[in-house]
Amino acid sequence: MTAAFSLDDLRILVGGKFGVHDRPCPECGPHRRAPKNRTREVLRVWFLDERFATWCCARCGSRGEAHAGSRESGLRIDPESLRVIRAAAAVRDREAIAVQLGKALWLWRRRADSRRSVVEVYLRDVRRYGGTIPATVGYLAPCREHGPAMITCYGIPSEPEPGILVMREEALRGVQITCLLPDGAKVPGSDKISIGRSAGWPTVLAPLNDGLGLAICEGTEDALSIAEATGLGAWAAGGASRLPALAERVPVYTDAVSVVADSDEAGRRNAQALVGRLRLRLRGLRAEIVALGDAPTVAA
Repeated sequence: MTAAFSLDDLRILVGGKFGVHDRPCPECGPHRRAPKNRTREVLRVWFLDERFATWCCARCGSRGEAHAGSRESGLRIDPESLRVIRAAAAVRDREAIAVQLGKALWLWRRRADSRRSVVEVYLRDVRRYGGTIPATVGYLAPCREHGPAMITCYGIPSEPEPGILVMREEALRGVQITCLLPDGAKVPGSDKISIGRSAGWPTVLAPLNDGLGLAICEGTEDALSIAEATGLGAWAAGGASRLPALAERVPVYTDAVSVVADSDEAGRRNAQALVGRLRLRLRGLRAEIVALGDAPTVAA
């Protein structure tokens, strides 16, 4: 998803104050179902020059730049100044990516096997999942003020043996945290937290089957359930707004893709965008949208 924020939009968003600011994302926040999720400050804005600003959303992946271009405003930026500012912004962006990836790797290294943990209780008893829990799903033990959690990884894992997924650290692009209660239930009203510049990368829950079929869902739990019920390969986007960007990661040898859309407007709109991009990129690919309520799933 690519938002089109103007310099004035960003200036208003940060209250005209120079610096680095975190704000709710106007692009993906309003479509979130839980009110708490709409106000999570996932959009980072770098407003360091009155003529130029950049932004990046950790949830939907929207990113870009805005700069002054009006002679009448008195703020017109000349090409050389724009080149210098862009170079500095690129350095900041690389540094920010490295910091976030470092956090994601640290959390992924802390994970434990999900078996015999609250993660297994959550998936088995709460979500009614009966299949194998892949290695791309792990357990985070409580740490200081943080309770137990399920951790999943973004990136393309290797498959050293048929059906066995291994996420190598160099392939990891981020993680997602699902906060759980000690009894295995999900923390009520909590949002899943993605760490790392991972938009455009899937959480792979099951490899493609012999028929080269793939199901792409918004969330991990639905992807696991559909993989169990259908035998399809299964990916999770990590949220509706992250669906379209996955088109670039679908292997060219895939035969058919089923995009499982939630029933809300954001789910339908982003699923349609993903199907459109898939058909444009992979000519002849069979791609269809399946409503979540119609998909074969055993999740509660």
